[in-house]
Amino acid sequence: MRGARTLAAVAGLVLLALLSAATVRLVALAVDGTLEWDIPLWDALVAADTTLTALAAGAFAGLAAVLVVVAVRVAVPPSPPIVEFGEGGASTRVDVTTLQTMLARQLERAVPGLKVERVWLRRAPDGWGVWVRAEVPRAELEVVRRRAAAAAVAELQRAGGLPLRRFDLEVRHVSLRTGGGR
Repeated sequence: MRGARTLAAVAGLVLLALLSAATVRLVALAVDGTLEWDIPLWDALVAADTTLTALAAGAFAGLAAVLVVVAVRVAVPPSPPIVEFGEGGASTRVDVTTLQTMLARQLERAVPGLKVERVWLRRAPDGWGVWVRAEVPRAELEVVRRRAAAAAVAELQRAGGLPLRRFDLEVRHVSLRTGGGR
């Protein structure tokens, strides 16, 4: 996405500069009838064979189409993936963002002192992967990870029988709180 934004910004600035120069030229030619301001390549394209003019117009139209697509991709955020589960003729649909929020809350309740910064939920062919970035309490990190993983398994099962295949805990900070102070 970052590449699309950079491409759109650069292309937009280049086109803005070209359109500004063309506007200044047109205004100058309109104001002073004796002024001659030739642009050799442009004049050659406009006055040339219709095939060459059509090719140039097609190239500019293609560039404009690409820029519109890039602008739409930048402006409209992608919708979160949907998780669908259920049996028989009934199903439940939940977006991944909602599941991530539910999981973050459950992890904080299940592991005292854990402060979840962000949860990423990723579908794998054989189940789900969970990556948690959090501040953890001062304790043995492996114990904290196991408790959090067990809570994630329970929450995914409760949410819809979703199997957990991988759990990763990224420790951003270890809390050294003792009795309410830091």
